[in-house]
Amino acid sequence: MQVCEGSSDLLAHATKGGWDVALMAQTLPTTDEGFSTFLQLRSKSPDLPVVLGARAEEIIGLPRFLKNGLRSYVIRDTRGDFMFLLLAALESPVEAEKASRASLLASMLREELDGVRKLQETIIPRGIHCQAYRAVARYEPSEVNVSGGGLRMGEVIGATNSRAEYPTTQAYSPNDLLATIYRHLGIDPSHHFHDTLGKPVPILASGDAIRALL
Repeated sequence: MQVCEGSSDLLAHATKGGWDVALMAQTLPTTDEGFSTFLQLRSKSPDLPVVLGARAEEIIGLPRFLKNGLRSYVIRDTRGDFMFLLLAALESPVEAEKASRASLLASMLREELDGVRKLQETIIPRGIHCQAYRAVARYEPSEVNVSGGGLRMGEVIGATNSRAEYPTTQAYSPNDLLATIYRHLGIDPSHHFHDTLGKPVPILASGDAIRALL
């Protein structure tokens, strides 16, 4: 935990990275200066979730923070009871950020694997002769190579017909490969994160680990 004194100290430490979440007061020392610091913090560390501490009479100024990426906030009551909610208020945006990153990575990998699938579905027969064009293209069946990490090697898993039009053995989806990778890394493929509203967000909508690789 790093305690910062003032906006300049906060921004200086934020640029160094290594933080999971930042908690800042809405007034530094005024709401306008606090908002300016918040925008600079978002600019320097866009992936860093920020939680705001606001007094009850300052709530009217929260919307502009929320519109610019504020993940959560706590109401600073005069008795200090908000301290009992502080841990939950900090953990929730951290988990939401992890879920967002996992979802983005899964989406990127699915996009790559979907490109392979589309390539397999786009077949131009061998030996094609074209007189109307100067150049023609022919797509060959594609594959995904998995190696290392202690997985079972030397296996050819799954097969298609000779033109890669449809599977002739067990069909696997991109999510199955993702589930295999997650399981091998010790991540439960059925795990759910929770967003700031408490809604469960699965890291995978579907998919089972490919047993032949394990």
